[in-house]
Amino acid sequence: VTDTTSQPMTGVTVAFTTNLGTLSGSSATTNENGVATIFLLAPSTPGTATVIADVDGITQQTQISFLGIGNITMAAGDTSVLADGNSSTWITVTVTDSNSNPMAGVAVALTTTTGTLSGASATTNNNGVATVFLTAPGTPGTATVVVDVDGITQQIEIDFYESTVGQLVITADTTSLYAD
Repeated sequence: VTDTTSQPMTGVTVAFTTNLGTLSGSSATTNENGVATIFLLAPSTPGTATVIADVDGITQQTQISFLGIGNITMAAGDTSVLADGNSSTWITVTVTDSNSNPMAGVAVALTTTTGTLSGASATTNNNGVATVFLTAPGTPGTATVVVDVDGITQQIEIDFYESTVGQLVITADTTSLYAD
């Protein structure tokens, strides 16, 4: 807030309103630089918020877009893993917004029907990717790994297979012996 000579005004109350999201308060007072600060908390649904600042009937407004989750994809390092209780594969979850941009800082919750996940939750990095590891059980079967991001779910299946004999080789030190 500035006066008619463009000088900052200290101690002026600015009223704020919005049509989407939640403001941290309904008003704020300007500091020595003429700045009044308030925070807008994101809504649970995507949309565009119009925030209006009002000082004695003089108003200014700005718009802030809140993007929703556009897509969730899952991938695995291997979709077929030896069921030995030790082998593992990585599972990635990629989250993008409705404009196909990576979403950083998104919490993802994961569950599996068999095997052991390295974590039941993870957070996406700057590329919108969260990674966990799935360790095989000791018995064959199929794991369905499900990710939940704000109620949107996706799943991937990982097969755990039993080790089988691939080849049998027999050797002898000698092929002829004396019978006693």
